[in-house]
Amino acid sequence: MGRNTQSSYLNISEEFKAFYWSPGKTGSVHAAAIFACLPFEFIECSYDRKSIYNFHEIASHSHRMDLFEGHENYILICTARNPIHRLFSSFVYVNRFKDELNPKDFRPFLINCIDNNEFLWTGSIKNPPREPDYYVRLENLYDDYMKLPFMPTTKFASCGVLEELCGRKKNETKKFNITIQECYTDDMIDYVYTEYRDYFDKLGYEPKL
Repeated sequence: MGRNTQSSYLNISEEFKAFYWSPGKTGSVHAAAIFACLPFEFIECSYDRKSIYNFHEIASHSHRMDLFEGHENYILICTARNPIHRLFSSFVYVNRFKDELNPKDFRPFLINCIDNNEFLWTGSIKNPPREPDYYVRLENLYDDYMKLPFMPTTKFASCGVLEELCGRKKNETKKFNITIQECYTDDMIDYVYTEYRDYFDKLGYEPKL
C-alpha cells in the first residue's frame, strides 16, 4: 500500500492518552530523552492510524506537529522557551559551523525569522494546529513535567530520576565569544514581544534578557 500524503509523525502514549510536540530550540533533544523513559512510542502512520509506515518503541527526537483522527481524545504536551532566548539560540545554532559570529548579524536574522516564518520557528507558536493542553518550559522543566496528569504516579518521577535528568543539559551548542546582551537592543526585544505577546502572557514569560 502506498504512503498516504497525510502521514502523521507522532510521539504518542496509548497508556497515558497523550502525545507531545517539541518545536525547535525548546529543549527538544532533552524532551526526547525524558519521554523515552516513559511509555511513549514514535510512529509514522496514516491520518486515520490504520496504516503504520515506521514504528519505534521509544520516543524519538522530532519537531513535527501532526494531528490524527481522534486526537481530541488525547492530551497534547508542548515544550516551550522564552522567544527572546529561543531566537538567540537559533542564531547560534544555524551558524555553528562558522569560526566566529558578529552580533550585528543577529538583527537581520531575527527579522527574517519573524517576518518569513523561518527556521521551524514563528508560525508554529502563533497559529498551532491545536492549542496544547500542557506546556513544559525549558526554564521550569521539573515543575512543569510534574504538572502532567500522569507524571506524579510514575516510578520515573517518584524514584528521583526525572528530577536528576531535568538538571542535565542536552545538545550542547558550540560556544562563541558573543553574548545575548551584545545581540539584542531594546527595540528588538520590543519587536519580539509585540509579535508574540499572547505566547509571552500565556506562558508567564517576561520580555527581557
